[in-house]
Amino acid sequence: MSKLSFLISILILLLLTGCINQQADLLIKVDRGSFSNGSNCESQVDWFDSNHNDDAQCTQSFAALELQMHLQAMLPTDFIIQLASPSSKRKNQFQINIINAQHPGSQRALIDQYVDRNKLLPQGYMIRTIKQNKQLLIVGADREGTLYGVYAFLESLGIRWYAPGDDHRIIPHIAQLQLPEIHLYDEPAFLTRGFWARDNRGHEDFFNWMARNRINLWSYQQPERAALRKRGIRFLTGGHNIQQRFLNPDHTLHKINKRLISTHDHNHDGKLSYSEAHPEWYGLINGKRRFNVGEKYGTNFCSSNQQAVKQLSDNFVEDLIKGQWAEADMINVWPVDVGQWCECQACQALGSPTDRILRLTHQLRQAINIAQDEQRLHRNILLTAPAYLETRTPPKKPLPFDFDYQNNLVTFFPIERCYAHSFNDDSCSDINHHHNQDMLSWLQGDNRHYKGTLFLGEYYNISLLASLPIIYTKIMSHDLPYYHQQGIQHLHYMHAETRNWGTMTLTNYQFAKMLWNPDLNVEQLLDKLYLNYYGKASIKYIAEFYQHLENAMSSMKTIRWSGRSLKDSYSLDALLKVRGNDLFPSPHLQFNKTDYKDNDGRDMVELVEDVKLARH
Repeated sequence: MSKLSFLISILILLLLTGCINQQADLLIKVDRGSFSNGSNCESQVDWFDSNHNDDAQCTQSFAALELQMHLQAMLPTDFIIQLASPSSKRKNQFQINIINAQHPGSQRALIDQYVDRNKLLPQGYMIRTIKQNKQLLIVGADREGTLYGVYAFLESLGIRWYAPGDDHRIIPHIAQLQLPEIHLYDEPAFLTRGFWARDNRGHEDFFNWMARNRINLWSYQQPERAALRKRGIRFLTGGHNIQQRFLNPDHTLHKINKRLISTHDHNHDGKLSYSEAHPEWYGLINGKRRFNVGEKYGTNFCSSNQQAVKQLSDNFVEDLIKGQWAEADMINVWPVDVGQWCECQACQALGSPTDRILRLTHQLRQAINIAQDEQRLHRNILLTAPAYLETRTPPKKPLPFDFDYQNNLVTFFPIERCYAHSFNDDSCSDINHHHNQDMLSWLQGDNRHYKGTLFLGEYYNISLLASLPIIYTKIMSHDLPYYHQQGIQHLHYMHAETRNWGTMTLTNYQFAKMLWNPDLNVEQLLDKLYLNYYGKASIKYIAEFYQHLENAMSSMKTIRWSGRSLKDSYSLDALLKVRGNDLFPSPHLQFNKTDYKDNDGRDMVELVEDVKLARH
């Protein structure tokens, strides 16, 4: 090989390996480890081992690609943006350093010089321009905060993600980059922000929308869990099927004395099911054991029976270790939906349904702790018991002294609430007043037995209303700050759609933004959305349209179903099926326009007029 050929080969090699100083208009410095391609690094990461450095590097690599892609879309095509390691010596005009404070590596000196660690809270970040606005630091308290800091910086430049898909992404075009003067620390008001869903209906556009708007909870049924973890998203599962899955009466009991088969094998299949071997495990109703453990309208098991609790706990923990829920972060520990409760004396001695479900949650936590101590389970899991229907009031008995309030939460579900009024509106004395008092009874009072915080489960797309053009700009503007003021740290809503949002765009976008900052100016937020979607000339018209639409839909929950309890609820749907009854017994909903001091909602005539106004 000639000297010239050799030199050319070396030059090409140096160029490929990035060892030659390359001129860049903007250099994004980030520790990507071995993950040069952040778009699919998640498949190379074990998200549950003790090494969290590669988790961070994968998310940081993804964050750097998101930053590069969005900035490139804003700037002229000849503006050069390059990614580089923190030690890179490449020449550049501007520089952005993406740093994870938990795993800073060689970027630690920048943190020591510019960051107040006391101000970096979980999922939070710092953004700061330095050196005559030619350099920018984005420092996350953790890997999630690092990603959120990148998105917050892009938002400061005018980028918005209103709904899934590029058609709903707003990217302003600029002639040249100017790093803004900024020195900001920020963190979320609610630690958990997201949606409760039981099915697999997500897609990449939806995943990106969640991450970019800092939503961090989604359905465990989604198979692309690694891709979502890269985006800082966790998974919730469980529900009314806990007993059905782990103490199903038809399950085969192993390790049984074969002599018992002849007397207990009632279906003569040569095996013993749980219910055949241990009928005492199941709920006693009117003197008979019931084996109808379903998700709805079944019978809860006999939770005073410690052998039954142990069998359920053992099966539950084994599933967390190597079963269907081996990657779950949170589990809903719910009883059978609208189910019956065991009437045996021992169960009644345990107390109310709330006392019983919290006791079971504690026992499941103890089984998890044992598995962790034995090194069989290598991750932490949050358990959430429901404050819902028959369990919506607090326990009447003291909880165990070692009840784990950090990892055992209670989710308050105001499923019967009214959306014509805000949650703590005193004028809604027939409905919301009662639900608000129930919620506060969990959070206030020196003599209360439950001392933890609440998870709040809202119903902005409850199945009864799904697909209707209902928006909640006014309700959320009031309720979300109120929930936060009461100390609630976790919030989701049920049944979120993932495509074709239409008017749900307003709800979901406002929801995401207010869970991060419940004190933001909602009017400005929506005006910006109207401007970006419809143009300056249409803002007033569009704002009026949505106001009329929101008014028109405000009593829809009342029409379908609402009330202070299951036994004291109102539903126009149900009344229409019964001839001769008064269809409008509630002041919340009358046919003709009426004005009541309390419980006054928009009436049918008003709703029709609202629709007409919206059409015009």
